Amino acid sequence: MSIGRALFTAGRPAEAEPPLIEAVAVLDDLDVPDPYNAARARIALARAEVRVGARQRALERLRAAALTMQAVNSPLGRADAEWALGELFEDAGEPRVAKGHYERTEEIYARLGNPGVDRVRERIRRL
Repeated sequence: MSIGRALFTAGRPAEAEPPLIEAVAVLDDLDVPDPYNAARARIALARAEVRVGARQRALERLRAAALTMQAVNSPLGRADAEWALGELFEDAGEPRVAKGHYERTEEIYARLGNPGVDRVRERIRRL
């Protein structure tokens, strides 16, 4: 997953997809399930998919990841999925829907005292 995330961060989302697809497959096939890290891999893959225009696949992955993060009781993981959903809808030209996802991220960050709350509040103001 690290290689894919590094490629994405370097602005190379198409190159990030194959290692992220592999990470999702490996994590899904573990003998001992690891739903948290599988969801993290799905979020990373979905972000790359958004950048290459595969929004529908990304949307399905992000919704599944958000549900998983809720099921494993990971509020930060849920916030990451909500943030990525906000990016997806913002990229798709749907600022109202994006704002709702960013607001859910803000709620989680505020509840946890996460310093990222200011960054998400700025994103909401910008919309």
